[in-house]
Amino acid sequence: MATRAVSSRWQRAAASLIERVGKQSASSTDPRPERLYHFTDCGGLIGIFEKRILWASLATSLNDPSEVRYGLDLACDLFRKGTIAARNFSLNGMDELVAARADESRAYIVSFCGNLNLAGQWLHYGRSGSGVAVGFYPERLTQPPYDLFRIVYRQEAQVAAINAIIQTIDQSLDELLPTVDDDRQRDRLKAVAADVAADHLWMASPKLKHPSFEAEEEWRLIAYELRGPGAPHGQGPAGATHFRASAGRVIPFKELSFETLPAFEVVLGSSCPMGPEDLGVLVLMEEQLGARLTVRVSDVPVRT
Repeated sequence: MATRAVSSRWQRAAASLIERVGKQSASSTDPRPERLYHFTDCGGLIGIFEKRILWASLATSLNDPSEVRYGLDLACDLFRKGTIAARNFSLNGMDELVAARADESRAYIVSFCGNLNLAGQWLHYGRSGSGVAVGFYPERLTQPPYDLFRIVYRQEAQVAAINAIIQTIDQSLDELLPTVDDDRQRDRLKAVAADVAADHLWMASPKLKHPSFEAEEEWRLIAYELRGPGAPHGQGPAGATHFRASAGRVIPFKELSFETLPAFEVVLGSSCPMGPEDLGVLVLMEEQLGARLTVRVSDVPVRT
């Protein structure tokens, strides 16, 4: 009598494996700061207030797409060197599994900073001091499918994050492999484990940046969407995709909307042509938010 492709035991084991790893990396446990700031220009400020939205951009379409590759390259290097290893499934060929997801695993992000007094943030994201920073309440920013994560810069913490993914899978296999009927199906479960590892390494990659960027003190709102075989067709969980152009690139983005914008102040760059009593900003807040937020000028002396 022919053996079925997979047994009900295998199906339960595979579902349990996927669920356990999903719970391990589903949400952030980082202590949230009291406030976060999003840097933009005057046009961005108008858009945020008029529509009560933030733009979440595709991570791989940012100014430096290599940012997203950093964590993946680090993980694969750790596997090749044996610094991180698994007993129950193979990490060999993880490079290929990760690369195969380049078109399918997509993260949409909004960037924030907890420190308003960083000259680098004003220089690069605050339009050389001529832009603005909008202050937000972190606890009111998150809504499904978005969650808020502190970016990890220190390599020892990055290694620990990658290892946590692998060890969660490996320890789950300790329990699940003996429940499966035969060697062939156990091998198939190990193959699923490798695929799950590749998926979650992609999900971790927007949270990891090279240590040289540590001074940015970045936080990110992140939403994930999967595309390709097995993924639902049509609009993803983060809503419709829109497109804009920036620096010669096409940037796909999602609109993260709020019924009440969780903003509490506007900080003007030191070389911003507006002042705290600028009537244009005050009217914008009155008519679009129904209230005036605090408006002040940054103390960071950045000039255009």
